[in-house]
Amino acid sequence: MPYTTQQHSPRTPDSPLWMVLPPTDAHAAAQPGDLIQHPAGPRDDLHFDLPHAEWLHAHSARAESLATAFWSGEVEQLTDLTTWRLLQVEPVGTWYPVARQQWPYWHKARTYTVTGDAPIWEALGPNGQDVLALHELVTELTQQDAERLAAHWHARGQQAWQRAALKRVHAIFQGRRAASETAKESAATVIWDMTEGLPEQSRIAATTLVETLTETIVVRDLLEPEHYATLTRPWNRALNLPLPDRSLTAISA
Repeated sequence: MPYTTQQHSPRTPDSPLWMVLPPTDAHAAAQPGDLIQHPAGPRDDLHFDLPHAEWLHAHSARAESLATAFWSGEVEQLTDLTTWRLLQVEPVGTWYPVARQQWPYWHKARTYTVTGDAPIWEALGPNGQDVLALHELVTELTQQDAERLAAHWHARGQQAWQRAALKRVHAIFQGRRAASETAKESAATVIWDMTEGLPEQSRIAATTLVETLTETIVVRDLLEPEHYATLTRPWNRALNLPLPDRSLTAISA
């Protein structure tokens, strides 16, 4: 099945769940048919209000599967992600959605069966390869590049920018929130560290531009071309560095 927006919906009985595992996890080498079990073993008193740590978490949107790892601090840089695994899983026994309104893609169970896997970049959404490529570009920027980015950030047109920014935020909440936050924070750390010594105003502007651009690449396929052009214009005017732009990649279910 192609990776489409329709897949990014709360779980239906036949939709898969996705889980990311670091290389240090005891189940990192799991294969289809293997069980992934909570390290404390089975419990007979499962109920929704058990503490967060009593569950293993999976997500009905691939681009939300980094949520648990990101908010627990396990993923700090996108370069760390290359050794992780993205597994398709099915809950065994009791499972619950975490919270339909706040986290419609987040589910929890004590045990899962592995039913497949996918390249780890898919945890960043269908544009994941371009997100990683952008991250590489950001690591190669100089302080002069950052100063140019800051200048063009301040010169962006407010009215068109605000419309496009609202569309970007709306797209992020269509099953791309965890991917967006993970990629954005990783890129922000790189640019902030690299601009040490520049005026604080320039550091903040350059970092904000890179954060916004990263989010834009994550949701590129959900944006109208005019909004994508508006959100990428400061980068394109500041630097002679074309943005990564592969065609939308088809992902098998």
